[in-house]
Amino acid sequence: MGREESLNEIKEMFMQGHATKAQYAEALKGYQSALEETKSPQREEAMAFFNE
Repeated sequence: MGREESLNEIKEMFMQGHATKAQYAEALKGYQSALEETKSPQREEAMAFFNE
């Protein structure tokens, strides 16, 4: 979970009829959840520091 490439692969499978809407929705929910879990004030501060 959490890899955009994997989510895009499942989306492509859904669009081709090889995955169900429920499977794609579950993958999307897992992806979004994984992204949320990686957010923290410390990480955002570090990203701002290194992107200057």
